Amino acid sequence: MNIRMYWDIELPSYRRDTFLNESISLLAKIGDITNQTQIVQALNARERQGNTLLSQTLALPHAQSGGILTTVIAYVKTKKPISDWQAGCTVDRFIFILLPEHLSNHESRELKAFFRLLADDRVMELLSTGSELAVKTMIDNQQFTSHEGAVNGGNINPGSIGSQHHTYKSGGRE
Repeated sequence: MNIRMYWDIELPSYRRDTFLNESISLLAKIGDITNQTQIVQALNARERQGNTLLSQTLALPHAQSGGILTTVIAYVKTKKPISDWQAGCTVDRFIFILLPEHLSNHESRELKAFFRLLADDRVMELLSTGSELAVKTMIDNQQFTSHEGAVNGGNINPGSIGSQHHTYKSGGRE
């Protein structure tokens, strides 16, 4: 599983189509996906089924496709809200979940632990409104594994993400 974080990315236009294309392009450049068009189409198809908002500022776009090489969780904060994501919301934070067609048992357990983490109100508040340093620290200190203690009684235990890869980029476009 690869964990990615991009903060304050600048876009030529703050509209959903541009945002999805630019975000997936970032992931394509580092080799997480092979077919950018296929992934964007899958994300748009999922959004047409219903919105993926987790809060007024945070959405969870997700897709599963043969064009995805490995499981990716990418936290993206845009410089300005995406104007047409959801009426009445100022969505500028996104957690992309990109899944290959077939997940290993290990990846399935990691995803389950990640979604348990999202059930914690403090984590959701931090991901929805937290500072760059607070979000980065939280992501860097998480254990997305199914081992006992990854999330213990609602307390977030620091730990490593083991063999998973981290990418962090702040400001601007690549």
